[in-house]
Amino acid sequence: MKKITAGSIADRVNRQQFIIWTETGACLAAVGMFITTYMGIIDQYWMSALLILHSVSGALSNPCRQLFLHDMVGQENLLSGVALTSSLRFATQSIGKPLGGLILLTLGAAVGFFVNALAFLPLISHIRSFFSFVWFLPGYPQHFGNCHTSRKCSLRDARKNHGDF
Repeated sequence: MKKITAGSIADRVNRQQFIIWTETGACLAAVGMFITTYMGIIDQYWMSALLILHSVSGALSNPCRQLFLHDMVGQENLLSGVALTSSLRFATQSIGKPLGGLILLTLGAAVGFFVNALAFLPLISHIRSFFSFVWFLPGYPQHFGNCHTSRKCSLRDARKNHGDF
């Protein structure tokens, strides 16, 4: 039921801003886990609340990410985009989980939560900077940032209307 709601939300909002907000929510959950663990006040209620925040952020961002990928690569390159995204996700999980276990064993849970929180920052800053950068590219459709509020629009639609940029 949550995925249907999340997909409906992803169709109606500015995907860039929505991904930034959901990733910020997950980052705040990781920061909360770090603070409660570091201060020694962690209990099942704190951890449950922070895990719920983290889970809801992830459940809301996944449909938006999938639509965002489709917007970025278009229909003709969608299979390559999905394959590249899947490979990247598998590689990060293959590297991240053993690295997280090593941090947990050597430095403790608080440092692991802190590193987890830090891991969200490059993604958030990249999404913010990528779209501020491409606005300056010649031929980039200037209406793209506002089209989510007026009607369904994507990079694919912009390519169709304005050609490749």
